[in-house]
Parts: sequence; structure tokens; C-alpha cells
Amino acid sequence: MPTSQITINLKKLKANFAKIQDFVGNEVSIMPVIKSNGYGHGLEACAKALVEAGAKWFAVADLGEAEIVRKISRDVAVLILGPVAMSDYGRALSGGFRLMVAGKDGLNFLNTKAEIYGKRASVHLKINTGMNRFGIDPSRAVDYFETIEKLPNIYVEGVYTHLYNSDNLATTKMQWKKFSEVLFDLQRRGFEVPIRHLEASNAILNFDQGFFEIIRPGLLIYGLAGQKEICTEPVLSWKAKIVAIRRVKKGENISYNHCPAKKDLDLAIIGVGYADGYPRSLSGKAEILVSGKRCKTVGNINMNYTFVDISSAMRVSTKMSSQIGDEVILVGRDLVSESNDLPDEITVADLARWAETNEHEIVSRLPKEAERVYLD
Repeated sequence: MPTSQITINLKKLKANFAKIQDFVGNEVSIMPVIKSNGYGHGLEACAKALVEAGAKWFAVADLGEAEIVRKISRDVAVLILGPVAMSDYGRALSGGFRLMVAGKDGLNFLNTKAEIYGKRASVHLKINTGMNRFGIDPSRAVDYFETIEKLPNIYVEGVYTHLYNSDNLATTKMQWKKFSEVLFDLQRRGFEVPIRHLEASNAILNFDQGFFEIIRPGLLIYGLAGQKEICTEPVLSWKAKIVAIRRVKKGENISYNHCPAKKDLDLAIIGVGYADGYPRSLSGKAEILVSGKRCKTVGNINMNYTFVDISSAMRVSTKMSSQIGDEVILVGRDLVSESNDLPDEITVADLARWAETNEHEIVSRLPKEAERVYLD
């Protein structure tokens, strides 16, 4: 029986989509990024909810994710952000997916394959403006357009780039300038670019150069990057159960690798560990909400269990004291408190700070097989 549970509020996800649309205006299309199992939220459920909210575009990491989305809707446009093997071009064409082009390798084969399938392949040309992962050098963009123009079964539907440090205004402006120069050069040579896209979550919030035809929110749509300009709400919460409670004396060991207790304490063993997506790097740093109190992890997090000092939670009234089977909050807001203060909350950003990583890693590493409950 699962001892931890992830809850995804699809109503909030739809509301976040609407808030972003209101912010950017109806003339701008939203391409939610739902790669890596929808940032750990569940690709299928999130895609379905966002289609209901009005999404016409999606960005995914690979062909397998694209095919999941296609089962949900035959009408939405799906851009595959990663490379697709030439051996899979047939599947990609059959699904009507948009392909990222970052080199000339495979273009002739794609053109031939599209002719065989009676399709015209829609591609988005990726420009490398600084990320140096995928993409065409800006100076070669015109050359690529000229090459593709000669291939009758391939259509350049879009041109885009990827911001590598979007919370830094200076680097964002530099990349935007490089990208804009490419677009101007293409226009000057007579090439039409129907769709341009650059902005991800931080750039949507902080960059003031206006929006292209499409924006690509990731963290923002899940409520993990909202600011006062767009108050998106967190969609994900995460709870676990206390599976054991014991009294430990000062100096006694806790968990693996000899972690002596610094004082007498009440210790709760929580049914979640690094195999469940709760990083070992949170050991001794993370706080968990137990009976309305912030309680710190102690000792090293195990594969399936986490140790928490619940002494403060055990000292409150009998009604609030912790017991085996009680739920604790790993991520989310505590609605049980003896005080009249606002409910306390542990955020994904808190976990990322304690683990010395980013929010993307925390949520994307949540296992697909973890129990998820969807609220709508």
C-alpha cells in the first residue's frame, strides 16, 4: 500500500493557463511544455486538462510523449523538442508532429519519407543563440532555408531558439538580439517565417520586448514560477504517512552512516525516500509539516524512508500530537494548525533550495509509477 501520494489539482492547472493567456493576449498562442511526464505532474492527465482549457499547441521531449498526446487529441499541434531518429520519421509523419531541425543530416531522407507517406513534414528550425545544445549557427540560417526550399515535402513552419539563462536580463537580451537578427536576415532574403518563439517562463514574466507568435511556459503553467504579474498557483502537493515513531536518546545513531542524535528526540519514520523522488541531498536540511509544525529531517534519507525530528509536534496538545498513520506534508499547504496564523507551506522551491538544485529537477524526478490523485 503506498505510503506517499502526489495530488495534482487540474482545476488550478486550467486556471493557470487562463491567467497566462490573459497576460499575453489572445493573439499569442500558448505552447505548454509537458515533457518529462508533464514536469512530473503526469503527462496524460495534464495534456487532457490543458486541451479542455483551450491549448492548441504542446511541446514534448520525444516521439513517445508526442504519441501519448496524439491519443488525447487529433487536432493539437505537437512540437518534439528533441531529435527524432531517421528510423522513426514514418511514425512522426503519421502522427502529424512538428519536428525540430538543427542540422542538415536527414533532411533529404525526411523529404523522401514524406513523399512516400503522402505528407508534408512541418519543421521548426532551431537557432543556436548560446545554449550550444542543439541548433543552427545564426550565420547559416539563410543557407538552411535555401536548402529546405528545394525540398518540396518539407515546410518550415517555425523558427525558434532556447534561452539558457532566462532569469538574467542581460543574457536574454543578447540572445533575443541574435535571434531577431536572424529573423530580419530571413525576411530581407524573402523567406516567410509564420511562427517564431523564444519566451519560456522567466522571459514571459520579466522580458519586456513583446511576444512572438508562441510562448512556451513550463514552470509557470504548473504554478512554480508565478509572480505578482501572473499569480499562477502550484498545481502539485505531496503527502506521506508516518510508518513508525520511536524515542531516540542523545548520541544514539539515526539511519545509515553513523548519524548520532544531537539531543533526546521523538523520531518519526516517514514512508518516502529517494526511490520515491525525495532526494537524498535533502538529508538534515529539509523541513516537513507535521501536525501543523515544521519538523526537520535528521540522519540520511533512505531509499524508501525519511527520518524526521517530530519533538515539537509531539509537545503540542493531545489532539494535535502525531501518531503512526498520520499524514505529513512534503510539498503543499498545511490546513491543520492550532494558531490563527496563515497556514504554513512547503514549496517545490524550498526543496530545490535545500537540495541545492532547481525546481525542474525536483518535480521531473518524481517517478511515473508514484501514486497520483487528480482533482478536477
